[in-house]
Amino acid sequence: MIANLSFDDFASQMAFDLRLHTGEWTHESRLIGDLGLDSLQMVELLVLMYDIGAPLPDGILGEHTTAGDLYFHYRSHTDARA
Repeated sequence: MIANLSFDDFASQMAFDLRLHTGEWTHESRLIGDLGLDSLQMVELLVLMYDIGAPLPDGILGEHTTAGDLYFHYRSHTDARA
């Protein structure tokens, strides 16, 4: 598990793993609309979040899910284990 990353570090890690540009990530960036994640990248994102100890519940990823939502979910899981 990767613990206690800042938003910028979290965004950099996710962008690298999903092959996206880091500069595009803000708290308000929508995964599908702004960052342009396709269906394969959404599946990869599910796996990445699981691998870092913050598995996403079914149905959480949608058109309006933001990078900030993911980061909040990540921090709520990593803070609970700290």
